[in-house]
Amino acid sequence: MIIIVQILHILNRYLVELIKIDYDFCTTLSSFRECNMVQHSKLHLLSKSANDVQNLCKMHYARTY
Repeated sequence: MIIIVQILHILNRYLVELIKIDYDFCTTLSSFRECNMVQHSKLHLLSKSANDVQNLCKMHYARTY
């Protein structure tokens, strides 16, 4: 359980940095449309991270119980 919490903490920091970078980058773009396109291009990374955590949790509980 501690390992899962640590993984979630690391992923959370990664996602916060990813969103922060996108926000900083978007403030330099010339239009909202460009900003929106950049943000949507990163959504697959967020989904992948969430799926990785879910799979790790499933594996942990399968071994534990």
